[in-house]
Amino acid sequence: FNIGDFQYLGAVGNVVYSPDNETIKGIAQTSIENPALSWEKTKGLDFGLDLSLFQSRINFTFDYYDKLTEGMLYSVNIPALTGFTSTIENTGTVRNRGIDIEISTHNLTGAFQWNTSFGFSHNHNEVVDLGGVDERINTYWSMGWLLRKGVPMFSYYGYKMIGVFQNQEQIDKTPHLAGTKPGNPIIKDVNDDGKITPDSDRVVLGNAEPKYIMGLTNDFSWKGFDLSITIQASLGAKIFNGENENYQGTVNGALRRSLVRNEWWSESEPGDGKTPAASLSQLFDYNTNTDYYIENASYLNVRNVNLGYRFSKLARYVHLDNLRAYISVSNLLIIKSKDNHAYNPEGVTRGGVSGISSTPGFNDGSNPLTTAIVFGLNVTF
Repeated sequence: FNIGDFQYLGAVGNVVYSPDNETIKGIAQTSIENPALSWEKTKGLDFGLDLSLFQSRINFTFDYYDKLTEGMLYSVNIPALTGFTSTIENTGTVRNRGIDIEISTHNLTGAFQWNTSFGFSHNHNEVVDLGGVDERINTYWSMGWLLRKGVPMFSYYGYKMIGVFQNQEQIDKTPHLAGTKPGNPIIKDVNDDGKITPDSDRVVLGNAEPKYIMGLTNDFSWKGFDLSITIQASLGAKIFNGENENYQGTVNGALRRSLVRNEWWSESEPGDGKTPAASLSQLFDYNTNTDYYIENASYLNVRNVNLGYRFSKLARYVHLDNLRAYISVSNLLIIKSKDNHAYNPEGVTRGGVSGISSTPGFNDGSNPLTTAIVFGLNVTF
């Protein structure tokens, strides 16, 4: 993780204090030292296989890995009598295991040539140890990002939403959070004890890491023409799409009609029965701690299409090694889940992992993917 430089030292910084009502600038310690702090350590197994068939017409590469990273660098709580409330320590173990597969084929090798490359990756991430505790939860926007033994790192952790309360009578008959009003989410009573509590009814709601990543490239050539098509797919990831909140009318800004018209407004205007009211005063206590904002981030993207033509005769005539004109189109087509409302299903604004306070998968408004069309000319002298 990126924890910053010189974290093992007790850092000092500028401070201002005022003895005898006089403002004075000074220097004070801002972090506690930890001389035992060390690099994270990784050990593992890696098994690979390379196979070439039919005079290299088919090439196959397989790689299996199983890596254990120990001494993970996390911010942990310490007694306040030290003068600080937290410090960086080596604590925790994480396991990553998965496979990488690459296949390349020369399908046609005559006047018309066709080559294909395919890549497939699968990674399973799992917390093995947390340094003496069973779990750690980082809360942001009332959603929990969970570190727990046996669960993928920073999984979403919150309530399962199963509907929208229509009136007070329904609330009185149904397990609910204190202060719930009509228009708030109906939360699943996981342990069926007749009440909603954080320890008993919050569940793992997925995580930001894709289960599978795939890429496919086809290259064609015929006489002077060449065509390349690259497709990429990501499957199984979830996004916490806080971008939705910006378009629901909770703040001053643009409204997205498809969201607003489905919201609960009143018992006579219940919306679609699946979209809660968007009152800002209710948002962080009743909406963002459920899976309402968690959406399927799977997608398939035609990442690039490149069509070109080589002017071989003209190049020789003007004494050039190569002369090629081309048109390239990026992000020609993207297919995503109909339940994903983000402009860009892979775009997140707080997506990095950099310590205990990480919130991977959080999207608070990312730029949409743009389709770019480029005309160009390659000249080699």
